[in-house]
Amino acid sequence: MLNSTILEVIIGLVFLYLIFSLLATFVNEIISTFFKLRANHLKSAIKNMLDNDTEEGEKLFKEFYDHPLIQSFVKKKGKGFPSYLEPKKFAKVIIDIYEKSKDEDIQNDIKSIIENLPKSNYLKHLLDNYNKGVQKIEDLEKNIEEWFNSVMDRTSGWYNRNIKKLTLLTALIIAIAFNFDTIHVYQRLSKDSNSRTELVLLAENNIDKYAEYVKKDTVNRESDTLLLVEMNKLKTNIKTIIDEEVNSIEQMAGLGWEKGECKTTLKNCWSSAFLIKLLGWVLTAMAISLGAPFWFDLLDKIMKLRGTGKQEKITT
Repeated sequence: MLNSTILEVIIGLVFLYLIFSLLATFVNEIISTFFKLRANHLKSAIKNMLDNDTEEGEKLFKEFYDHPLIQSFVKKKGKGFPSYLEPKKFAKVIIDIYEKSKDEDIQNDIKSIIENLPKSNYLKHLLDNYNKGVQKIEDLEKNIEEWFNSVMDRTSGWYNRNIKKLTLLTALIIAIAFNFDTIHVYQRLSKDSNSRTELVLLAENNIDKYAEYVKKDTVNRESDTLLLVEMNKLKTNIKTIIDEEVNSIEQMAGLGWEKGECKTTLKNCWSSAFLIKLLGWVLTAMAISLGAPFWFDLLDKIMKLRGTGKQEKITT
């Protein structure tokens, strides 16, 4: 069984990783929102679905983008792209475009666009089956939704891989900015019982509050207006984390830069002490990059192991 000192040091470190993981998450969301990373990934995926490398695919994507339903999610009409799209709405837009192609009163070349899509295009395959009576309109809509979902699964994996790289970079910057050196913090908490006790107490008293932060969902946002609202919320969250959490734990955990310390550290950048500090920052960045949900779950389990924190309700 772990003795109380080791357990309290672990709780202190996990608590710190949780706070800074939340900070990294909110910073990443700001970056993602500002540069429209989700929207760009979704746009690229849909372009590939419609064979945008071909002339017909480019025309079909333009019809898709100009659809009123898609434009309703764009703040400046003709500019931008939704960051999230429900499968049913994607299917509706595709079917509307297809139905439009059968209207002889509308002067357009949508029919020829669809007919000239590559044979390998899955949408063309679905529409051909529908034309031949192999499937009903309900089946067509369902198949388009399933196709969209399967592509989005792959797109999410692609997006998450890119976000992980961004998270690691963000985490390293945060570790250096707040001088969060895991090795130094571990040594301090091991020796300073008062700091350990205060950190453990903070973790015990605030675990429910962090649960609300961890549960925040910033993925399913369709319009630019909602993105801007979310960005303002994220800015508020970052300010709250820094003002209420980070500032209150810097001194007890040995974080932050003392006057002249940063300049001295840079002057001795080839010393063994600097290399150890650099290792401490890297360890911190790697820990932060694991994400707030990971550290929250671990903190909750350790608290229960210690006999504190949120207890499960017993039903009879």
